[in-house]
Amino acid sequence: MNAALLPAWVQVLLLVLQALAVPVIAAAGVWIARQQMHIARVKLQHDLYDRRYAVFQALSWIASSPGLPESTLMSLETCSERVSRSHPAGTAATPGLSACRTR
Repeated sequence: MNAALLPAWVQVLLLVLQALAVPVIAAAGVWIARQQMHIARVKLQHDLYDRRYAVFQALSWIASSPGLPESTLMSLETCSERVSRSHPAGTAATPGLSACRTR
């Protein structure tokens, strides 16, 4: 169909749609990229939480072992309490864990 045969308002509408096609596609690409970034951030938090929880379980297992000196048990209990308090819902920062490393 020839564009000259179309009414003027249809020709204007086609020009507007052609002009808006590239920005709309670009905006959709930006939205998809932001969603992927959000998913990657949540996955990282989840993975870090799993690793920290494994350390917490290991500390709890060591603390429950018989024959450890009382000072070691107190240190482990303090560290495990700090880890569980500072990381209850999978947040990225755990200030309590860094304090446990210095002991």
